[in-house]
Amino acid sequence: TVAEITVSGNDYLYNNEKTSLEALAAEIAKLDKDAEITITSDDTAAKNTVDELTDKLDELGYKNYKKIEK
Repeated sequence: TVAEITVSGNDYLYNNEKTSLEALAAEIAKLDKDAEITITSDDTAAKNTVDELTDKLDELGYKNYKKIEK
């Protein structure tokens, strides 16, 4: 399973839809703990927005994520 999340500004995009951190966490929680999660941040992505996402993934027990900057 691969989940792709894009961070742009203060927004999270998942399945091509803008979503909140809470809604995103609920979607991610449906995945296996070993799901591969790709976080792509564009040059407008706020660092704290990315950090909040990785903190939430850690909290949920998802360690298999990688960050890509575009």
